[in-house]
Parts: sequence; C-alpha cells; structure tokens
Amino acid sequence: MKNLSLLLLSLFSISRIVIAQTQLPAIIDSNITLTTSYSPYILNQNALVVENTTVIIEPGVIIKTDPNTSKDLLVQGELIAIGNKNNPILFEALSLHEFQI
Repeated sequence: MKNLSLLLLSLFSISRIVIAQTQLPAIIDSNITLTTSYSPYILNQNALVVENTTVIIEPGVIIKTDPNTSKDLLVQGELIAIGNKNNPILFEALSLHEFQI
C-alpha cells in the first residue's frame, strides 16, 4: 500500500510539472500578459509579436526553448519585461530581436 501511495504521488507530481507549462504560439497577435502561474512558457518555434500588440512579462516568469535548437522572438509590437532583483525574468536559450520599420 505504501508503494502504491508513493507511485500515485509521483505520478501526480509529474502530471503537475507537465500541466504547469504553457506553449507560446508562433504568431502573437493580441495583447497578452505572461504570468508566473502559467510559467514556464515554452517556445518550440520562432515567434513573432505583431505590430500594435503588447506582450507583458511579469516578474518570476521563465521562458524556455530547447538549448540544442535556439528559437527567435521577433518583436514588431511592444515587449514589456517587468523583472526585479528578487523575481527576475529568465530567458533560456532565446534570442530577442527588435524589428524596425
């Protein structure tokens, strides 16, 4: 019974880890706020923040990509990253590019 309880607890923990990730879309065309409650955010492809669109990233948010295949985040709109000393924003294996017209 103890082994079954440990197995169920382990499976629950693993499922929470999988659920706690949020996939970022390739095209971000509406204003969004990235919050810690849905972090980490996963970027599996290059992404574009289109003109007249704002992405706000709150303190403590993590944005991840596969370290073997880095992805780009092209920003034609606005990116506001609000990190601080106690809750930094972490970008893992990500290149940021600003697009000027």
